[in-house]
Amino acid sequence: MEKKKRYLLNCEVCDARKMHENLFDPYDEVVINADVLLVNEDARRNLSRYPIQLNADNIVEAEGDVDVQVQNGWMELKCGQMPARKTVLVVNGGLAIWPGTEELLKNYLAIIVNGSVRYPESLSAGLTRMKVNGKTSVYPDDCIILKGSAKIDVYFPLRAEAGARYYAERRVVLLDEKLDVAALAEKQVRFETQELLVTESNVEAAVPLVGAATTLTVVPDGCAYVDEVDGVSLDERLLRKYGKKLYINGDLSLDANSTPYLAQIEYLYVNGTVLLLPEQKDAFLALDVDYKLMIVRSGLQIANRLKAFVGPDLLDETPLGITIQDCVQVILEDDLTAGQIQEKLKFKDCMEIICSEAQKQAVQMVSENVARINTDPEKGSKEEEDAFDGVRINAESYVL
Repeated sequence: MEKKKRYLLNCEVCDARKMHENLFDPYDEVVINADVLLVNEDARRNLSRYPIQLNADNIVEAEGDVDVQVQNGWMELKCGQMPARKTVLVVNGGLAIWPGTEELLKNYLAIIVNGSVRYPESLSAGLTRMKVNGKTSVYPDDCIILKGSAKIDVYFPLRAEAGARYYAERRVVLLDEKLDVAALAEKQVRFETQELLVTESNVEAAVPLVGAATTLTVVPDGCAYVDEVDGVSLDERLLRKYGKKLYINGDLSLDANSTPYLAQIEYLYVNGTVLLLPEQKDAFLALDVDYKLMIVRSGLQIANRLKAFVGPDLLDETPLGITIQDCVQVILEDDLTAGQIQEKLKFKDCMEIICSEAQKQAVQMVSENVARINTDPEKGSKEEEDAFDGVRINAESYVL
């Protein structure tokens, strides 16, 4: 195979403003993958001299001294954080912009947010140079910020400011049995939120707390709000901790051990996905549950992994079979038979399945939207590496 002299650059921010005009002369192929490309007049001229494969989501004109800042995770822009120079900001996560930052924002040539952003209404006109690949949340300037899902406890009416407006992006939860909801109304407190979650006995007192656009979700008295990051399973722990009336903000999973606990449920609202076994479906639906989505298990679910290994022992432990979905690489052990694969395995939306030649046909029969079935990974990797000759750069930010 003929080798090509290649230049491959993968980075979040590529600064091309100081690029030498002959930089790419030695290469037959140049590929630049960047979230942000900084250019000026010289950079545009030098780049145009080559047949570059340029994959840049954002091209920013930047003359003079410019800083580049890449933030992974959560970030806040507040008054008093004025950057020393003009700055290009890339946030991979979440960004909160606080009121009174109009002058600060003028020093950002571009703000790229790969995630979520939150800011007050008064800043909308000054954020024309911001691009958001995700969710944008805008709130009234005079609001006091609460958590996205704000659980209001019994002490909140004592601490709340009279006449104040509070903002919770997703919902406000008024389920504490000892909470004096009427006291909040007397203080003329208002909540700006998408959903108000309230018990039946407090509905009348809670209505003045929100506007007509807010969804009012009414649950029985004694209902507990369950908000655990990774979802919950229906088991003894769940009922002991929260009781038999549940509003679950997230996903609920049922396995074979969950069946006896279905009869104990008095009320259930699942603001997410319910995952259960086929034999549990009728009993679950008989509870008259509110839920977003139901998935009836076809066996073990393996999803969203870089690598997944499957062998006969794992199949023996899962009589309902295994569905493997959205995995980058799936590796099958050689002693898996074609019959076992056809009977107990399903592959969906995976990048690569590594298997033997004897397994390949069976894998093809149970695969849906699989990019590659590889029976000789060492050969493929070696050929790819041998075919590459040149420069390969992976960086957060890079100056040409």
